[in-house]
Amino acid sequence: MPDNKSSVINIALVGGRTYCREVLEKTNLGFIDSEVSSRIIAVADPNPDTPGMALAGKLGLKTVSDYYELYLPENHVDLIIILAPGKAILKDILATKPDNIRAMSYETFEIFWKAIGVQEQKLRERNEEVETILNGIQDFILVISPDKEIVEVNETFLHKMGYTSEEVIGRKCYEIFQRENDPMCDSNSIKCPLSQVIRNKRYSQQVFVNLLDNAIDAMPNKGEIGINVKNKKAMHIAER
Repeated sequence: MPDNKSSVINIALVGGRTYCREVLEKTNLGFIDSEVSSRIIAVADPNPDTPGMALAGKLGLKTVSDYYELYLPENHVDLIIILAPGKAILKDILATKPDNIRAMSYETFEIFWKAIGVQEQKLRERNEEVETILNGIQDFILVISPDKEIVEVNETFLHKMGYTSEEVIGRKCYEIFQRENDPMCDSNSIKCPLSQVIRNKRYSQQVFVNLLDNAIDAMPNKGEIGINVKNKKAMHIAER
């Protein structure tokens, strides 16, 4: 008989207070789930009104008042993480859980959680540094996905093009630059550098006279494409 056991670790949380809500909020944003093959599927707490239980319900997770219910085979729990301090719950779970379910103590999880928090803060600070640098560049800087959706832009682009970030992020690049709904924007006079990068996975540059004689550089980078729009007249002056 084939083994149908999922390669994903199904996690249940015991203790539904504020700590539980914090964990659910961050993992629901994908910070943890993007790094490991795991998912939170259930929360147990005798009080249904705790912050963690309330959020779990909104997220569509299973909520139970008795953590013994997590032992049932139909719940497919692989790991129980205890978010309530104290030894009593840990001791009871270790004594009563099935052998196929693992348990992590409050103290052990807290060590991992604090380490994740430190890395998250470093990543946030680094992103802020990069954003400050990009916003200080006078050229247009855009990050566009391979399906031509705009992921990020700098302040120079927004200011000179007269857009807000809400009007641009998530839109297709040809809707913004060409103001049309045709994704096949290549023509006899226009050769989209983005299409060239997607096709060849190499740097590409095109000059667009209708964009105030701008040069558009497109560069592949980790599944996304960086776009740099430079004013050719300014470039020529600088080269002299």
